[in-house]
This record gives sequence, C-alpha cells and structure tokens, in this order.
Amino acid sequence: MIMYTVLDQESRLHGISSSSLGEQSIKVDVHEDHEVLINPYIYRLVNGGLVRDDEKHLEEQKDMKKEELKYECESSILHGFVSLNGNHYRYNSYDQMNMLMQYQELMMDSTIDHVYVDTENNGTIKHTREEFIQVYEEAKKHKDNQLTKYREMKRYVDNLETVEEVQAVTWDTY
Repeated sequence: MIMYTVLDQESRLHGISSSSLGEQSIKVDVHEDHEVLINPYIYRLVNGGLVRDDEKHLEEQKDMKKEELKYECESSILHGFVSLNGNHYRYNSYDQMNMLMQYQELMMDSTIDHVYVDTENNGTIKHTREEFIQVYEEAKKHKDNQLTKYREMKRYVDNLETVEEVQAVTWDTY
C-alpha cells in the first residue's frame, strides 16, 4: 500500500495520506495492516525504511495515561463523597459553588444557625451550623485527596519505563 508523509527535523512522520502532501511529501510503501497507519507519529523514516521510535511511543502513552487519569480524577471529585453522617453529597461544580457560598455566609454571619443541603440519598436536609462545617471540611478533604492522588499518579507514570507498565495503570488500582 502506498502512503505519503511529511517528516519533521528528526525524521518523524507528521501524518500520512493516500495522496501526495505537496512538494515535501515522501512516498512510502507499507503493508495494509502496519501500525504506522494507526499511529504514524511514533515512526521515523531511517534509510528509506520505517522505524518505530519506542521512546516517542512511551512518551505518547504516558501523555495519554495522564489525560485518562485527569478525567478519572475529575470524575471522582464530581461523583461526590459519603460523609461521616452517612449522607452522599454530590460535588459537581454547582454543588462546590453552593457549599463555598454557604460556608462563607456562615463564617461572615454568626447568627445563621442552619443551612439546607442536597444529598443523593436523603434529598434536601437541614444541617446545623456545626454539621455543615463538618460536611464542608469533608468535601474539601475529598477534593484534596483526589487531586493529591492524581499528582502522585502523574509522577508515578512519568517514572515508568515501558508502555506495558503505563497501560497497566488505572485510577482504581493505584
């Protein structure tokens, strides 16, 4: 199968096409099930032949894994947490803003003795000042824990040495 590509300064492929990509286009003959057709960016053209750049492939896999972990972190934060009081609190962006606003109001006005908060398992419930402050602190800890886990996992992934090690990492198994 004939394909066309353009190379960067390090002789890495910058995409592929079934038709010429202009004056700088290079014609390459590859088998129809060659990996270059799926991921050309990890290949270099060396002495007229395609050579897989394993270092580039590993870095690409690390970047993809860190994006996956970022998504999982955000998802975990937004899913919420179960408080010591037994209630499940969502923690999407709207809920975070509401909790922060309620917390700030409590801190600025000592006459407020209760607030209402939505829960996933018991609907909207009334919280005393002390109960809400406890829930707010748990919410902050929940978010901080997820972000800390994400930062640690990113460092862990950065130190892995094989694609297989990188691909084996999941949010739930770390």
